[in-house]
Amino acid sequence: MVATAVSPSTLTRPAPASPTPAEAPTPAATRTFAVRDRLAQLRSWLAASGGHGIWILVWSLVGWGGTALAPFLSEHPFVLMLLAPRALFVALAVDSVALIPFVIAGTLRLAMTDASYFILGRRFPRSDTPRRPRPLANARLRVARIFVRWTDGLCRWLCNHGVKAGTVLFFRPNGKYLAVAGSYGVSARVAGWSSVSGTMLYLASFHLGVGLLF
Repeated sequence: MVATAVSPSTLTRPAPASPTPAEAPTPAATRTFAVRDRLAQLRSWLAASGGHGIWILVWSLVGWGGTALAPFLSEHPFVLMLLAPRALFVALAVDSVALIPFVIAGTLRLAMTDASYFILGRRFPRSDTPRRPRPLANARLRVARIFVRWTDGLCRWLCNHGVKAGTVLFFRPNGKYLAVAGSYGVSARVAGWSSVSGTMLYLASFHLGVGLLF
């Protein structure tokens, strides 16, 4: 047998196996992750809100129930107004009760969740540190970001002085504006007095205005 010499240069080593790239998530998996993130955010929000979120939900259900029962409460407009204080039901209840009890009871009902909205805003304050914007390829998302920045600047400008914030809450005394006021650091005294006095003026104007017209 003849031995053949093999040169080391002719030996070939097997190439190392390259790592396989991570598989891209499917659209269904992406939607699942998004739903999980939203549920986690909802759980954290409910935990931070304490009983105020539940309180707001309960009175929202009362209002929806009163609206559903409106055909059966047409003979009791004041009760309907206390269940669901919508503008139409407030106008219908004007002739059923005098001005003073109308304003007092209506103010108590409309302000039932105002403090909870304000406290929730306090628990989720706006940060003064601007976030680093991420590049967005979608034109709609860029427009939405510009709108959010504009509204954020407007809210900061309105809430950085008690007179401006109080004026807005006096003419728009509702939960959404009170939550914004709490989130942007408006004084609780300014928010409370402005919203309560604005609500009382709103109800008194309704009662006197409708009484004069009809």
